[in-house]
Parts: sequence; structure tokens; C-alpha cells
Amino acid sequence: MSSPTVNVVWALFNLVVGYLLFRVGKVSSGDTLALVLFFAGIAVISLFSSVRFAQKHAS
Repeated sequence: MSSPTVNVVWALFNLVVGYLLFRVGKVSSGDTLALVLFFAGIAVISLFSSVRFAQKHAS
């Protein structure tokens, strides 16, 4: 069984791959800065949550 952090990293990887497929399909022409901030926010919240779940699971 993998740790919450490993699960978050895989989820973020899948999110990036999905985004790339979304862009290649010419579905979105979003603002680059907004996308960077969006992905950074998702990454920070996800990693913070995974650390908290790991601490809760360890105790």
C-alpha cells in the first residue's frame, strides 16, 4: 500500500497528462499565468493534505 504522498504525486502527474491531452485536442486556450497558479494551488493543497493524512495514519 502506497503512502498518501505517493498517491498525490501520481494524481498530479495524471492531472498534467490530462491537461496536455486537453491542450493537444485544442479544447482550451487558457491564460498561462492562471493555469500555473491553478496547478500550483492544487499541488500545494494536495501535498499538504497528504502529509496531514500520513501523520494521522501514523498515530
